[in-house]
Amino acid sequence: MATRQKFSDELHQAPALGINSFPSLAVRKNGELHHIRLNYLDAEAMLAQIDEI
Repeated sequence: MATRQKFSDELHQAPALGINSFPSLAVRKNGELHHIRLNYLDAEAMLAQIDEI
């Protein structure tokens, strides 16, 4: 599948997942979607959120 088509498909799926902004980061664990707050200046802050899941 072409990259543009895949991106378009993912953008159309996002609202059903409760994702309403771009870019967004979410992690699915045990069937539950966890939204990660973006921090462009501190990747460790995002990794800490993921570790807590």
